[in-house]
Amino acid sequence: MLHYFPVYRCLLDGKLKPFIREKKLFPGKSMGTSTIAYFAALKFDWFMPTYRQERIFKQEGVYVHRSTISRCLNALAAHLEPIAEEIYENLLGHSEVLHADDTVHNRLLNGHGKVKKRCLVSIVRDERAWDGHRPPAAFYRVFSSSSQATYEELFGRREVIVTHDGHGSFNRLGKEETPLAGITSTGCWSHSRRHFVDAFNIGKSKGAKAIVAEIDRVFELERRMRGSSARIRLRVRRRCAKPIMAQIFQMLQALKSDYPQDGRMARAIRYAVRRWGQLTMFLTDGRIEMHNNTVERSFKSPILLRNAALFSASDEGEKAWAIYFTLSETCRLNGLNFYRYLLWVMDEIARHAGEVDYKLLLPWNAPDHCFTAVDETPAQTINLPEDPQTS
Repeated sequence: MLHYFPVYRCLLDGKLKPFIREKKLFPGKSMGTSTIAYFAALKFDWFMPTYRQERIFKQEGVYVHRSTISRCLNALAAHLEPIAEEIYENLLGHSEVLHADDTVHNRLLNGHGKVKKRCLVSIVRDERAWDGHRPPAAFYRVFSSSSQATYEELFGRREVIVTHDGHGSFNRLGKEETPLAGITSTGCWSHSRRHFVDAFNIGKSKGAKAIVAEIDRVFELERRMRGSSARIRLRVRRRCAKPIMAQIFQMLQALKSDYPQDGRMARAIRYAVRRWGQLTMFLTDGRIEMHNNTVERSFKSPILLRNAALFSASDEGEKAWAIYFTLSETCRLNGLNFYRYLLWVMDEIARHAGEVDYKLLLPWNAPDHCFTAVDETPAQTINLPEDPQTS
């Protein structure tokens, strides 16, 4: 195939100037960087699996096999992996509070026609709720299962506050004489509330309804002061939320013996009482959220793609899922256009081949043309109750 390039004549000296070709990330390939970036955005930002992309391009008269798209995505993921690792190091090394959870990831066993359940772990930082200065970020990684060893590998030898749902895989967080001794473990009221909602929906328990109503009062308080500083949040919690929490605990103790021990209501009460220390940790620190919804929302994109694409087909593809979602979710949290960000990153890696500073390619360091409008909910004014009169 012949390639033709223009030659220009300089108006100053009359000499011919050759065309200077820009460096490409994938030299010699028939598809350019914009096309490969478009493949990535279609799949990991708009949740369109490769077989649908193949069909769409075919209808437009362009035949690109789904396996070709997958190979291009995996090749690009190899270049993006250092950026994902920089996000991980930034999260674990420069964060005060993190949120962690996991969901199912399906992996096809080639040659067997079966799918194996794997574990997609997500770690998220979002300090906008308490007016923190660090940019929000998300990191994903696939493991063979959700276990204590999984989180020991992720958080070992670190010192950070971690909010989670109380699953058994988090039991070692904060345990002395373990690599996780520096972790402060906090609980999630959304999960605890869910148990009481289930108990009410099935048994119409008046006790469950009353507890949910009290929990909702605290959630409403949190919603109203979202975006306030950690100091203000702590002050409001001590004066407004702490009495409600004390009342909830009294209700739990009073209702503990009123229900069958194998029933949903009894299990909901045991869940809250056993984790009461973790569930009330937010009353002592304004940076801590009372829920783990921050990381729960980060699974929306992987689950949408999982429902459409069903599974990843190789180790390489499995790793690519985690890398792309790390970048796409971090872009979303920071208000970036994922497609524009990929174009910028690919050009920068090609331009500085062999001497790339990946910290400069983190999403929050992207140029202005990569950003879109960010929807931020302003903090609302909180009216504190008057101080009680003292004699």
